[in-house]
Amino acid sequence: MRRTWLTILSVIVAGCLLANRAAAIEVSCIEASKYRHLYQIFGGDPRKFAAYLQIEPDRLPDPELCRAALVSGPIEAPEAHDVDKLMNFIMANRGWLATLHLASGGGRVGTGYLLAFLARSFWLKTYTVSTSGNALFYMPDFFVPPLPAASATTGPTPAPAPESGLAQGWQAYLAVQKGLPRVPVAYRGCASACGLIHAAGIERFGVVRVHRTRYSGQGTLIDLSKSMSATNEGLMRSEELQVAYYRQMDTGPDFISTYQSTPPETTTPVNVSRYPRYVADYLNARCGADAGQLQRLERQLYATIANLNSPLFGLWIKADRLRKAARTVREHRSKAEQCVAAAHERERLSAFDKACAGGCTRQKLQAMVETKIRDLAKGAR
Repeated sequence: MRRTWLTILSVIVAGCLLANRAAAIEVSCIEASKYRHLYQIFGGDPRKFAAYLQIEPDRLPDPELCRAALVSGPIEAPEAHDVDKLMNFIMANRGWLATLHLASGGGRVGTGYLLAFLARSFWLKTYTVSTSGNALFYMPDFFVPPLPAASATTGPTPAPAPESGLAQGWQAYLAVQKGLPRVPVAYRGCASACGLIHAAGIERFGVVRVHRTRYSGQGTLIDLSKSMSATNEGLMRSEELQVAYYRQMDTGPDFISTYQSTPPETTTPVNVSRYPRYVADYLNARCGADAGQLQRLERQLYATIANLNSPLFGLWIKADRLRKAARTVREHRSKAEQCVAAAHERERLSAFDKACAGGCTRQKLQAMVETKIRDLAKGAR
């Protein structure tokens, strides 16, 4: 008889339980990510959206489907239906869900693995919610927005790549977004078990706060009812599993070393690489540029320009050549990011078709995740 999720979890995360909580995650649509709003960037023409992402125009998302979801609140056990919430959201959006915006302090590691494997299986991107205030401002994941207009002090700023022709549509989208209800966010950041989901993203943005594995007893970080040897052996097994998971998701050596070196009573912020290494290699070859490297270079140029345009002994230092260089980098990045977004779009739709061939059901997705967890547990032995 096939083992249930709970049985599998009890095996792979033995000794890695956190205390029970009454709350659970919430998976909600980010209203500004509905496709009827995103189409405004392209003048309200879905066919131009299809052309931008190089997908078939006869396979366009329903205008009411959501491209992005906010995952917020504590991560709980399967009994709390956390996994079902994400699973149902994925199925309801029929392959057009592209990104998860994460705002969670963590929770149960076992549930984190389940949510994470769902995210990776459906080729989802992950973002840490770090917005200031208590509301989320949504930025589309597939589009490099035009830069703001010039100011009197900073001088002209580069326009978007001329081939995009989307500046007017972007302003129309921003106007629509201003009129939408703000997305409330009670917790900003992604920590502990939330980091498992973030690491599963096929494209990852933002910082994760990590700590090494731990037991949780009666309100303590170490269950003192267990012996010292049992604690050491159990937590080492749990750590081996988690390290195997991070390697599979290809978070990078700095991420793993920070996780292992952070005591259980605190958390340490760490960046996850934007892509798994071989995904990055593929995209760089396909698109003829490293979009992430161009983004970093553009930020460095504008930071330098901003510094040069600060008063220095009553003088202003001209930065015209730097602005020209920044514009050139911006144009190259706009093209590269469009190519990257199109590659992701095709791969995600293909992943959905493969996972949901013949119909998408809870039982089918459950079996898929069970297999991935079994494979992880075997590899960590």
